[in-house]
Amino acid sequence: MNTFVDLLVQNGVIISVIGQFLTALFVLYLSTKFAPKSLEEDVTNLQGRIQRIEIKLENIPTKDDLHRLEKKIMELNGELKRVDENLDASEAINKRVEYKINNIDQFLRGKS
Repeated sequence: MNTFVDLLVQNGVIISVIGQFLTALFVLYLSTKFAPKSLEEDVTNLQGRIQRIEIKLENIPTKDDLHRLEKKIMELNGELKRVDENLDASEAINKRVEYKINNIDQFLRGKS
């Protein structure tokens, strides 16, 4: 037992340095085999973000969809112009009818 203690006392520094070196090599080996928790969490977060982006991209209208929408809007603009023209014509008719009704009303009031 004394010889072992003597050996440790005489070569303790060398044994300590060798032990630290072996421990560092072992930790380095483990770090290459296993990803740290923060890296795993980052990868999981990125996967979630990628999935959300993919879902959004699936719902984005295509160039053809936008073209069809543009055509429909142009058709609606044409229809709105026709409706506006019809409303102008109806307004003119309403003014004439109102004028005639006022004339009839004034005539009848004047006769009473």
